[in-house]
Amino acid sequence: MKFVRWGIVVCLLGLLGYGVYGIFLQRRGIERDLNALVSEKQRITEENAAYEAKIRYYEQPENLLKKAREQYNVKGAGESMLIVVTTATSTASSTPSSTAR
Repeated sequence: MKFVRWGIVVCLLGLLGYGVYGIFLQRRGIERDLNALVSEKQRITEENAAYEAKIRYYEQPENLLKKAREQYNVKGAGESMLIVVTTATSTASSTPSSTAR
């Protein structure tokens, strides 16, 4: 009779340990997911701050006009445009012949 009681106690302790271990694994997974979400939130917050800075910069008409001039070659009233064309230079070096005298 004593062995049956001890057997039942051991089985109950085994089941309890198994349940606690399952909760531990579940908690560890949730903590991992939480850490990933916190880092993603931080990245998005920094990205939003950069976008807000760009928005504040381009809210100024002179900055917007400056960007349009740079990107789309827009000229203002009474301005003339000068287009500079560069030629490609050769990268091969030519050395004078040392045998010619």
